[in-house]
Amino acid sequence: MKLNLGAGHKPIDGYENLDGFKGDSIYPLNFDKNSIVEIRASHVLEHFGHEESVTVLSHWIQALRPGGILKIAVPDFDDLIRRRNMGQKWDFEAIIMGGQVDERDYHKSIWTQEKLRYLMEALGLSDIKTWQSEIADCAAYPFSLNLMGVKRG
Repeated sequence: MKLNLGAGHKPIDGYENLDGFKGDSIYPLNFDKNSIVEIRASHVLEHFGHEESVTVLSHWIQALRPGGILKIAVPDFDDLIRRRNMGQKWDFEAIIMGGQVDERDYHKSIWTQEKLRYLMEALGLSDIKTWQSEIADCAAYPFSLNLMGVKRG
Protein backbone atom coordinates (compact mmCIF):
# COMPACT_ATOMS: atom_id res chain seq x y z
CA MET A 1 0.00 0.00 0.00
CA LYS A 2 1.11 3.54 -0.80
CA LEU A 3 -0.19 6.61 1.05
CA ASN A 4 -0.47 10.16 -0.26
CA LEU A 5 -0.82 12.32 2.86
CA GLY A 6 -2.14 15.82 2.34
CA ALA A 7 -3.61 14.87 -1.02
CA GLY A 8 -6.06 17.77 -1.02
CA HIS A 9 -7.75 17.98 -4.41
CA LYS A 10 -4.81 16.31 -6.17
CA PRO A 11 -5.15 12.55 -5.76
CA ILE A 12 -2.48 10.31 -7.25
CA ASP A 13 -3.42 7.03 -8.93
CA GLY A 14 -2.06 3.98 -7.13
CA TYR A 15 -2.08 5.70 -3.72
CA GLU A 16 -4.57 5.84 -0.91
CA ASN A 17 -5.13 9.59 -0.88
CA LEU A 18 -5.67 11.00 2.61
CA ASP A 19 -6.25 14.57 3.71
CA GLY A 20 -7.21 16.07 7.05
CA PHE A 21 -9.53 18.48 5.26
CA LYS A 22 -11.64 15.46 4.25
CA GLY A 23 -11.58 14.15 7.83
CA ASP A 24 -8.85 11.57 7.21
CA SER A 25 -6.24 10.97 9.87
CA ILE A 26 -2.68 11.53 8.69
CA TYR A 27 -1.41 11.26 12.27
CA PRO A 28 -1.85 8.89 13.79
CA LEU A 29 -2.13 6.59 10.81
CA ASN A 30 -4.58 3.74 11.19
CA PHE A 31 -2.24 1.12 9.73
CA ASP A 32 -0.10 -1.61 11.25
CA LYS A 33 3.61 -1.08 11.80
CA ASN A 34 5.84 -2.25 8.95
CA SER A 35 2.89 -2.42 6.53
CA ILE A 36 3.24 0.53 4.15
CA VAL A 37 5.40 0.47 0.99
CA GLU A 38 5.54 4.25 0.51
CA ILE A 39 4.36 7.38 2.26
CA ARG A 40 4.27 10.66 0.37
CA ALA A 41 3.62 13.63 2.69
CA SER A 42 3.40 16.88 0.73
CA HIS A 43 3.31 20.05 2.79
CA VAL A 44 1.68 18.58 5.88
CA LEU A 45 4.58 18.13 8.32
CA GLU A 46 4.86 21.88 8.91
CA HIS A 47 1.31 21.85 10.29
CA PHE A 48 2.62 20.04 13.38
CA GLY A 49 4.54 21.75 16.18
CA HIS A 50 8.32 21.62 16.05
CA GLU A 51 8.47 19.00 18.83
CA GLU A 52 5.35 17.09 17.79
CA SER A 53 6.66 16.82 14.21
CA VAL A 54 9.47 14.54 15.43
CA THR A 55 6.84 12.18 16.87
CA VAL A 56 4.85 12.37 13.62
CA LEU A 57 7.91 11.53 11.52
CA SER A 58 8.75 8.63 13.83
CA HIS A 59 5.19 7.31 13.56
CA TRP A 60 5.21 7.49 9.76
CA ILE A 61 8.57 5.68 9.62
CA GLN A 62 7.28 2.96 11.97
CA ALA A 63 4.35 2.40 9.59
CA LEU A 64 6.75 1.74 6.70
CA ARG A 65 7.94 -1.78 6.06
CA PRO A 66 11.73 -2.26 5.87
CA GLY A 67 12.84 -0.94 2.49
CA GLY A 68 9.77 1.32 2.35
CA ILE A 69 10.11 4.89 1.12
CA LEU A 70 9.15 8.11 2.91
CA LYS A 71 8.85 11.20 0.72
CA ILE A 72 8.54 14.49 2.60
CA ALA A 73 7.90 17.93 1.11
CA VAL A 74 7.90 21.08 3.26
CA PRO A 75 8.53 24.78 2.67
CA ASP A 76 12.31 25.31 2.63
CA PHE A 77 12.95 28.11 5.14
CA ASP A 78 16.53 28.73 3.97
CA ASP A 79 15.43 28.94 0.33
CA LEU A 80 12.58 31.31 1.21
CA ILE A 81 15.01 33.65 3.00
CA ARG A 82 17.37 33.48 0.01
CA ARG A 83 14.54 34.31 -2.39
CA ARG A 84 13.39 37.21 -0.21
CA ASN A 85 16.92 38.60 -0.03
CA MET A 86 17.12 38.38 -3.83
CA GLY A 87 14.01 40.58 -4.04
CA GLN A 88 11.67 37.90 -5.33
CA LYS A 89 7.99 38.60 -4.73
CA TRP A 90 6.16 35.80 -2.91
CA ASP A 91 3.69 35.88 -0.05
CA PHE A 92 6.47 34.85 2.34
CA GLU A 93 4.38 35.26 5.48
CA ALA A 94 1.66 32.90 4.21
CA ILE A 95 4.20 30.36 2.97
CA ILE A 96 6.02 30.33 6.31
CA MET A 97 3.03 30.68 8.66
CA GLY A 98 0.28 29.07 6.58
CA GLY A 99 -2.58 30.71 4.73
CA GLN A 100 -4.62 30.84 7.95
CA VAL A 101 -7.93 30.64 6.12
CA ASP A 102 -9.23 28.16 8.71
CA GLU A 103 -8.10 26.50 11.96
CA ARG A 104 -6.20 23.80 10.05
CA ASP A 105 -4.20 26.16 7.83
CA TYR A 106 -1.47 27.16 10.28
CA HIS A 107 2.20 26.19 10.09
CA LYS A 108 3.73 25.32 13.45
CA SER A 109 7.29 24.38 12.45
CA ILE A 110 9.94 25.54 10.01
CA TRP A 111 12.19 23.28 8.01
CA THR A 112 15.67 23.39 6.54
CA GLN A 113 17.42 20.68 4.58
CA GLU A 114 19.89 20.19 7.41
CA LYS A 115 17.14 19.71 10.01
CA LEU A 116 14.96 17.41 7.91
CA ARG A 117 17.88 15.28 6.73
CA TYR A 118 19.18 14.92 10.29
CA LEU A 119 15.79 13.79 11.65
CA MET A 120 15.14 11.39 8.78
CA GLU A 121 18.51 9.70 9.37
CA ALA A 122 18.18 9.73 13.17
CA LEU A 123 14.72 8.11 12.98
CA GLY A 124 15.78 5.20 10.78
CA LEU A 125 15.97 6.25 7.14
CA SER A 126 18.96 5.93 4.84
CA ASP A 127 19.82 6.87 1.26
CA ILE A 128 18.38 10.38 1.77
CA LYS A 129 18.05 12.30 -1.49
CA THR A 130 15.88 14.88 -3.21
CA TRP A 131 12.83 14.02 -5.29
CA GLN A 132 10.64 15.84 -7.81
CA SER A 133 6.86 15.97 -7.56
CA GLU A 134 5.07 13.93 -10.16
CA ILE A 135 2.03 16.25 -10.04
CA ALA A 136 1.41 20.00 -9.86
CA ASP A 137 0.94 20.22 -6.09
CA CYS A 138 2.74 22.13 -3.33
CA ALA A 139 5.73 19.78 -3.63
CA ALA A 140 6.27 21.25 -7.13
CA TYR A 141 6.74 24.82 -5.82
CA PRO A 142 10.27 26.13 -6.42
CA PHE A 143 10.73 26.74 -2.66
CA SER A 144 9.64 23.22 -1.70
CA LEU A 145 12.18 21.09 0.14
CA ASN A 146 11.61 17.51 -1.08
CA LEU A 147 13.60 14.73 0.61
CA MET A 148 13.04 11.00 0.50
CA GLY A 149 14.62 8.12 2.35
CA VAL A 150 14.45 4.35 2.67
CA LYS A 151 13.58 2.63 5.95
CA ARG A 152 16.50 0.61 7.23
CA GLY A 153 15.67 -2.82 8.27
